[in-house]
Order: sequence, then C-alpha cells, then structure tokens
Amino acid sequence: MSTTLSRRTCGADGHGSSSRTDQAAGLDLKPVCAQPPPAATSRFGVGRIHTKLFVATVLLQLVGEGRVELDAPITHVLPGWLPAGFSSVTVAHLLNHTSGLPDHVGIPEPETAEEVFRHRFDHWTPREWVATATHGPLKFTPGTRQEYRGINYVLVALITEKVTGRPCGEEVEGRILRPLGLEHTVVPGDDPRIHGPHVHGYLTMTDGRLRDITTYDQSSTRGEGDTISTTGDVDRVLVALFSGELLRPELLRLMFTLPAADVRMLDGEETQMVARVADLLTRDP
Repeated sequence: MSTTLSRRTCGADGHGSSSRTDQAAGLDLKPVCAQPPPAATSRFGVGRIHTKLFVATVLLQLVGEGRVELDAPITHVLPGWLPAGFSSVTVAHLLNHTSGLPDHVGIPEPETAEEVFRHRFDHWTPREWVATATHGPLKFTPGTRQEYRGINYVLVALITEKVTGRPCGEEVEGRILRPLGLEHTVVPGDDPRIHGPHVHGYLTMTDGRLRDITTYDQSSTRGEGDTISTTGDVDRVLVALFSGELLRPELLRLMFTLPAADVRMLDGEETQMVARVADLLTRDP
C-alpha cells in the first residue's frame, strides 16, 4: 500500500493554519509548503527500537536487583495471561525474540492508506492484545529460532508492571527519564496525542492527498513502540546507556548477547550478523 510519510514541524506550537476547505476534507497541506526544520525539542514517536531500549533497560535493572529471573517461565511470572502450553517460553526468550509465540489472529490488516487511517483509533486493552497472539501452538520451540515480534516486549512491559506494581511507563520515568533529565520524553499511556511542539506524520492516500495521522492510538504497541521523545533526549539516553549510567557492565553486555550461532531467523538468515557491532559497543575502553 502507499503509506509514504512526510514529516514537518508546523509552527512553534506544533500546529499551523489551513483553509476551511482543507480542514473539512481532513487534509493538511502544510507539509508541501516550505517549513523550518524540526527543532531539537520537537517531539515525535520514536517507535519500536527506542521504546524497546527503555523497556529492556528497566527489565534488566530488575534482573540486577534480583527481582526478575531471566530463565523464569512467563506463565509463572504472568499467571493467567498465556495458555499453560506456553510454559517453555522464558523471560529471556521474550527479550531476544526467540519465544516462538503464534501470529496475531483477529486484528485488522489494513491494505490501503485509507484503511490505516480508518483504524487509527482502534483501542486494545493489554489483555485483549495479548489474547490475539495466543491462538494455536507455538511457531517453534523457544530458543531454537529468532523472529522479531512486538508482542514479546508487550509482555516484558507487563512483567515489569507485575513485579513492581506500577505501570511500566512510571518505571521508565523513575528509573531513566528523571535521573537523566529527559524532560521531553513521555510514555503516553492511553493518550493518542503528542503534546507541545512536535513533528507531524502524514499518509499519502491512494488519490495522492495527504492526511495527518499524528494522533494515533498506540494501545497495541504498549511497551514496544509507544514512546514519545526528541532527538536530543534519544541521544542522551544512548550515551548514558553505553557509558554505564543505566546498567552495570555485565547487564549491558547481557543486553547485547545474541542467541547461539546455530539459532537462525525464520528465513534462514544468521542472527549473529550484528555480533561484532555489539562487541564494539560494549567493549571496555
């Protein structure tokens, strides 16, 4: 489908003006006009990679505190959330995407930009979303293959909440955001909006028109892709992570420990392709 994304910052408050005709049609033509580049404090959805970094860091801090065991079955850590037949899946399998959880069933599968736009406010409770990935048997024996799955980190966030008794976003705030002074980063929870100056995202519809899709329900990406931040804050947290401010050396290395060499992706590709990069990032100076 055509989902070309054009992003601009629209004025100091993140918004700008458009004609009544454009507004009535649901269009925003600002991205096709000359706009100043986004400021370093312009917020945007940082997506799956950086959200998982925050969530994995908190989980590994809990491991370091002795409150979570990586080899614990998730059916024991989260009783009642998954079928008993999934008891071979451990916390470690979630973190490195070797869980083998089934594909989602019963969720929208948009094939056009219009369908994406129509489903932008679909809302899922955590239990509803997890249930969509529990139909049928595991796709493979946990730990024997690797497949990138967002549901793995949805469960990691739920484990954090179960262990701490607080929402995962509050743990991220207390353990990472406040200590590092990341004033522009938020975990929005059920709020679909980005507040303050921010970058807008647009969908190119099949007829070539643009529609603003910045306001978007993130309930299906809790813990795996819902964080709002800025380029400056992302840079700060990466520096803090690799300089040892957030994790002890053994935990940081654990974050970049890849599956065994004989574990391959579902398509047969090696999982060890980034091993040398991870080694460089965590090597003692």
